[in-house]
Amino acid sequence: MESCIGMIELGVGMVDLGIGMNESCVGMVESGICMVQSGIGMVWSCIGMVWSCIGMVESVIGMIELGIGMVES
Repeated sequence: MESCIGMIELGVGMVDLGIGMNESCVGMVESGICMVQSGIGMVWSCIGMVWSCIGMVESVIGMIELGIGMVES
């Protein structure tokens, strides 16, 4: 009788272990996806900053040219 209960307990334990390992794998995959998305977000953020800097420089150049044009006229 004890061995029968032990086998049932072992079976339940193995099922729980399998579920736990599966959940762990899902968690690791989710974590990986989040890291990749975070990385992509950082890249886009950097690209945006570069464009902003270019825009600022162009704005300054435009203002200088506008000033020169006003002085010449």
